[in-house]
Amino acid sequence: MKKVRTDRRHFARFDILEYALLQREVHPESTSCVVVDVSLGGLQIRTREALQPGERCQITIGRGGVRPVSSRVEVRYAARDDDSELFAVGLRFLPTETKDRIAMVDYIHDVFRRQGEMLLS
Repeated sequence: MKKVRTDRRHFARFDILEYALLQREVHPESTSCVVVDVSLGGLQIRTREALQPGERCQITIGRGGVRPVSSRVEVRYAARDDDSELFAVGLRFLPTETKDRIAMVDYIHDVFRRQGEMLLS
């Protein structure tokens, strides 16, 4: 019998494709990654690096000509993607200041707005 995974997300997520840099506490150099979805609680990335659940990092998401957005995050899970050499990594937001939380909410709102505009056009 196949085990059914229960989706425990608290927030709706939005599919995106944006480049980001991940600064791990255990490595001095930044790791490039691609953000594939985002929600108010966190995001999912693809990266070549094997990250460990519980590991804390800083992520900076490029926004194509708009000021990048950055937040502290915690790795919730990491699994090798069967179709590539990448890891699928779930990250939970851990903003340290109110301004960081507001910037991330504004970013997610912008993602939602852009997706709505694409659906209407």
